[in-house]
Amino acid sequence: MPYFKDHGLQSSTISAKRSPKWLNRLKRVSCFLALAFIILWTFRPELMHRCQKFLAGLALSLGFQVGVSNALASPYAQPNIVLIITDDQDVRTDNLLYMPKLQKHVAEQGMSFERFYAPVSLCCPSRVSLLTGQFAHNHNVTYVSGPFGGYPVFCKNGYNGESLPSFLQDAGYATYYTGKLMNGLSEPAIKACPTKGWTYADFLIDPNAYLYYNASFSANGDPAVNYLGEYQVDVIQEKASSLLQTAISGLKNDSWSTPFFLGIAPTAPHLEVQFNGSFTEPLPPPGDEHLFDGVPVPRNPNYNVHGGVSWVKDLPELNETVVEYIDHVYRQRLRTLQSVDTLVETIVQQVEEAGIADNTYIIYVADNGYALGSHRRQPGKTLPFQEDTLVPFIIRGPGIPSNSRNDAVHSMTDLAATILDVANASASYPVDGRVITFDVEDDGSGHTIVEFWNAALEEGIYAFSTGSVESRDNTTYRSIRAVDGDEHAWVYGVWCTGERELYDLKTDPYELTNLALNSPSQEFDSFNFSTPSLTSLASRLDALLVVLKTCVGEVCRDPWSAVFPANSTDPAEQKDQAPVGGQSPVTRLSDALSPKYDAYFESLPKFKYEKCQFGYFEDLESPKWEDGLAYKGA
Repeated sequence: MPYFKDHGLQSSTISAKRSPKWLNRLKRVSCFLALAFIILWTFRPELMHRCQKFLAGLALSLGFQVGVSNALASPYAQPNIVLIITDDQDVRTDNLLYMPKLQKHVAEQGMSFERFYAPVSLCCPSRVSLLTGQFAHNHNVTYVSGPFGGYPVFCKNGYNGESLPSFLQDAGYATYYTGKLMNGLSEPAIKACPTKGWTYADFLIDPNAYLYYNASFSANGDPAVNYLGEYQVDVIQEKASSLLQTAISGLKNDSWSTPFFLGIAPTAPHLEVQFNGSFTEPLPPPGDEHLFDGVPVPRNPNYNVHGGVSWVKDLPELNETVVEYIDHVYRQRLRTLQSVDTLVETIVQQVEEAGIADNTYIIYVADNGYALGSHRRQPGKTLPFQEDTLVPFIIRGPGIPSNSRNDAVHSMTDLAATILDVANASASYPVDGRVITFDVEDDGSGHTIVEFWNAALEEGIYAFSTGSVESRDNTTYRSIRAVDGDEHAWVYGVWCTGERELYDLKTDPYELTNLALNSPSQEFDSFNFSTPSLTSLASRLDALLVVLKTCVGEVCRDPWSAVFPANSTDPAEQKDQAPVGGQSPVTRLSDALSPKYDAYFESLPKFKYEKCQFGYFEDLESPKWEDGLAYKGA
């Protein structure tokens, strides 16, 4: 009997006594239960998760300690999750200050993140990263419409039925959604590829998705219903409240409760998109038309100031007419967000009144940011600046300290990984995101990548001409954020034009001074920066970018381990810095900045594009990281 021998007991001691009848019966019951669990796990995984929940509750009631591997320990096996996602809501223009109900019910009860980024500053790719936990270079939904983006490409790439709602259902969740899922979701698209993974979904559909008083919805693939004259956010609030009540009814306060996920997605504060493709001002709800009269866009240091690369650096100064228009658009955006603020309060109060707040995560996030006059720009997104990429992320729920802030660098892929983790769910493919720890003591270190491969869109009446939306070519780029404690906070990027950007967010938070020296005489194909030390720093950031631009799974979470594999130092170096337990000798930017690595980083080929082209084509970008580029020792 090897089990007993392994635990220091002699088999003769056990066999010397006859087992009592009750023990034999217990053995037979145990075998039966084990067989039943195997059958459930194989054929009915959702019931298996319910059994797990029941046993966990039974163990707790009997005084046993149950181990929880999730990022946030909870007395419940699976918490409920409410996700509210807005469209084009930035951080830099202080619009969150005009949402007191969000502050009261979510921010003051939970944690706000200061460095949460959209992986692509565009609606559809960012939302797909939330649904998949993957960066855009892996899910390859890179635009809002074909041939490179939109719901049909999401389906073509195999993610319908293989994304967040399906994974949650496999873990025993009921899944509900109302509002905007992603671009390109139309009646013909749904008919060709019915949405999967939803217990009940009532989606906003094209071409009316961005109309505030003429929205169309399709419930569970049924023919669209038009809500002419009704305010879109109010309609979504009513639908969300009804779905929430249905979800709550599935919680029976016993071992067979069904946890739920509810997604709520108004398009506010996105501009209206008309049938001809033009972008016009967002429209406020009835009665809010004159709120915030006279409130201008914050005149941040980069407002209407020259900057950037590619076509951005050649933008003319905004004239008074355009400045007044941008201020008006800003006020309209604030007004639309008042209805979102009310929606948040309604949902939170409904959760609290149902008595489930202690086991419910409520998440508030936006798909991407938005620029309003910064760097002389028309209203819009799609660039790597903080205005476009930095988005609100606020969460409350079990285990999250109230009224707290977190400076760690995170992205939409991390939110997906975290939702899967707290739900005890798993994806069917590698997830790029890392689980968020919600630690108030986090030193702010981290990294992420922002990607774009298409034309930039400018929005509003002064970017619209001759019946088509004005777009800007040569907007393909890769850009990373690298933060290391209080010492380093860098933005480094490479554009398809060959130009590079380097900004020190510690001293230049509004990205006014590009520390890269781009020379037109060299067709921008150079690697020079304003000082030798910055060139040395940039060589590290370039290597990090090369790793991240094609990373998958664990490498995305720990890119330095690809540059410095475990035990990659030579024996002489190991005397001073010996890896412990197979750990990489370099785990953060400050480690990589050691002078002993200068020659190695200088020798690495630097990232560049072969040409500017719509869509992600890996062979147009070089080099691709491979093991042969990793550090081998001095």
